[in-house]
Amino acid sequence: KVRHPKVVEESFIDIDIIFLFLNFFGDLARGSSNTRLTIPVTRDEFQKVLQRQIDLRWEAHNLSRFRHNFCDDTGTLFFPEVHEPLLSESLLVETWVEGSTVSSIFIQVGEGL
Repeated sequence: KVRHPKVVEESFIDIDIIFLFLNFFGDLARGSSNTRLTIPVTRDEFQKVLQRQIDLRWEAHNLSRFRHNFCDDTGTLFFPEVHEPLLSESLLVETWVEGSTVSSIFIQVGEGL
C-alpha cells in the first residue's frame, strides 16, 4: 500500500469541514428548540484517530498482532507478513497470501452457500 502524498493535509481539511457542519447544525437545532446536539468525541480525539488510521505503520502493527493472536489457528486463517525494512508511515509492503477475503465469505454465507 502506498498512501497518497496529500492525504494527511486533506484529512485536516476534512476534519475542519466536518466540525464546521456539526457546529452549524448544532447551533441551528439549539435555535429552534432547547435540544442540544452533541457528538461523543472532541475534534482533537477525532483527529488523533484519523491520523492513526492514515499511518500505515499502525496498520502493520495491527496486522502483526492478528498474526500473533491467530498463530495457533493453522490452516484456517492466514495473514500476510509485513516486510519491515520497507515499512514507513506512507508505505506498507506485505507478502502475498492466496485465499478468500473475509467479505467474500460473508457474501457466500448471506447467499446460503
